[in-house]
Amino acid sequence: MQTPLEQALVFGIVLLNAYSFGANCVERFVNYQTWPLIAAASFTAYHKAQQPLIQAFVVAPIAVGFVLQIWFLRIVPVAVNPMVPWVMIIASAVGAVSTVTLQLPIHTALNRDGYSPALMRKLLRTDWIRKGADVVRLAATVVLMHQIVSAH
Repeated sequence: MQTPLEQALVFGIVLLNAYSFGANCVERFVNYQTWPLIAAASFTAYHKAQQPLIQAFVVAPIAVGFVLQIWFLRIVPVAVNPMVPWVMIIASAVGAVSTVTLQLPIHTALNRDGYSPALMRKLLRTDWIRKGADVVRLAATVVLMHQIVSAH
């Protein structure tokens, strides 16, 4: 890492990837697990109220991180294996495709029809694709940090 831009870019990627991993874990292992406890009459309003918050505090940081990962391809330092940013980008893309094709239709049905144990099981089952992608992205982030620190 030579330039302040490179340093800021790596810092942003590390920060956003770590933050996104934590936010996604809270969504999966806290929010989703407590949804069955919400009264049926309140669930749809609760779920709809969560949407803009999820977009602001989960989706937006992931999207910004994805852009930074792509930008990083242009300036990969010599100390970093060029596959590392590609692994992050591919993992991010897998998570995004899974979200759009699997999770969003389930969330749309939950907004329309209210809580459903069958939909919840499907949401939890398909969410493992995103969690796998999150773990891969976080592992690549750790490798990125290790390679940069080891070079100095």
